[in-house]
Amino acid sequence: MAKKKNITQNITLDQFRSWLQGVEDMQSDDWAPNADQWKVIREKIDLVVLVEDRGSQPVVASYTPPTQPFIHPSYVPPLPPPIRQSLETAIIMDNTGQSTAVAVQPSSSRSEFE
Repeated sequence: MAKKKNITQNITLDQFRSWLQGVEDMQSDDWAPNADQWKVIREKIDLVVLVEDRGSQPVVASYTPPTQPFIHPSYVPPLPPPIRQSLETAIIMDNTGQSTAVAVQPSSSRSEFE
């Protein structure tokens, strides 16, 4: 039998069965546990915790709602309205001395064709 590890951790009945099967598979056909090996087996039995049989009832996992709403991958949000630069006011004086206010685009947004 392998040396005992000093890790104390509860196990399920299925885990104990798997462990014991592994111990038996590693021994010869005529093997029987000696007093020290029985002590290890009993210590392992003491670690077994029984899990309540739930029968056919489904196991419900806890659910944490997402922090952001679900957005379907094919959803395309609408584009925001275009940002229009504000118009500047220019005062034009004619040769009679009358002034006229006109709206013009700022020079940074004019195209070369205006």
